[in-house]
Amino acid sequence: MSSNCIRLLRGAWRLASSAGYYAGSIGPVSIDSLIYMNNTQPIINTRLPLRIAISALIALALPCTAEEAQPSSGFYVAPMLNGTRLDDDRAVDDAAAFTFAAGFEVHPDWNIELNLFRGRFDSSIGDDLTMDAAGLNALRVFRRETRLAPYLLVGLGAQRKERNLSGSQTDPYADAGLGLLGAIHRSNEDGRALFLRLDARARYDDTNAGSRVDYLFGLGLQYAFGSGSRPASVQPPAAPPPPPPADEDRDGVLDSADRCPGTPAGKTVDRDGCELDRDSDNDRVPDSTPDVCPNTAPGTRVDARGCDLKSEIELPLVTFDYDSDRLQPQAFVTLDQAVATLRLNPDVRIEVAGHTDGLGSQAYNLGLSQRRAETVRRYLVEKGVTNPLTVHGYGKSEPIADNGTEAGRNRNRRVVLRILP
Repeated sequence: MSSNCIRLLRGAWRLASSAGYYAGSIGPVSIDSLIYMNNTQPIINTRLPLRIAISALIALALPCTAEEAQPSSGFYVAPMLNGTRLDDDRAVDDAAAFTFAAGFEVHPDWNIELNLFRGRFDSSIGDDLTMDAAGLNALRVFRRETRLAPYLLVGLGAQRKERNLSGSQTDPYADAGLGLLGAIHRSNEDGRALFLRLDARARYDDTNAGSRVDYLFGLGLQYAFGSGSRPASVQPPAAPPPPPPADEDRDGVLDSADRCPGTPAGKTVDRDGCELDRDSDNDRVPDSTPDVCPNTAPGTRVDARGCDLKSEIELPLVTFDYDSDRLQPQAFVTLDQAVATLRLNPDVRIEVAGHTDGLGSQAYNLGLSQRRAETVRRYLVEKGVTNPLTVHGYGKSEPIADNGTEAGRNRNRRVVLRILP
């Protein structure tokens, strides 16, 4: 038997001796007369009171045979009010009673507790009954760390029954029941906790008289004082961090991904480690933009992509709400690209030309196309474009696709930037 189990048995023996005092049936007995070690097997002194030996051993048998672990020593108290349903043979009325429990968390799954009970029950013939009991319980607690923790309960003890007319009698009893612990407050720092406790048990008593069964239903509070918090597990030391990845030219791009090693200090680079302001064809569009048309001939006017500037800058995603000059969200990406192109060519004169599809009258469409072209011009100016800008609405007079199809009409509804001579 392990030293932990010996210590637990000594604690249980003291509880059992206290129970004996309360019931008035036994006196204190030394645990050393009960247990001694002989090839690690415990020996029970059968000359000691049988009820106390059984109480201590049954309550602790399962925790002591479990896998060795550091036992918890959390102490708690649990006062409870009981409703009762006494055996009919007692010939008394059911009444409220009181239970007080005090115990320890001796294992992550097990509690042992001293249980004291008192109840007074009236008899119709004046033979009133007072019941005082003391015993030892073992509680198998499930899911202790959750807010609702059910448990099973077994217990043994002694019960004194005193009647007004027929005297008193003390007998052993056995409890079997179940219950539920509902967490009201729990501290993760010091282990203190307050629970609502529900308890239902059957008590078997009066074995000399053929056994009677009483049913007890308890409701109360259970308070843990926090000494049962288990020590935190020791974590192994963390492995040293790996050395930082190499970046020989210190441009912020690792050597394994740097396509331009040896970048001079202080240069701004792209994600490939190449200089952002590098312009291999001198068209004022950095290669990292990217330059879609590298190796442009010197002196060629280019757009924001680095390609030859055409006579008309198309704005394919510039669309408007129906029958309105209000830009739709996808238009702004295309317009911002146009802004970049015009900034590269600030001396170019631009006509902002608006067009509609073939639906509706020409007079109405002229006004609508003019308003839409003006909206685009206003956006360009707000973004800092300084080019000379004129606005012209052409209505439906210059279609570029068939107005007889939906796809054709979508293409005809457009705004373009025309480069003026």
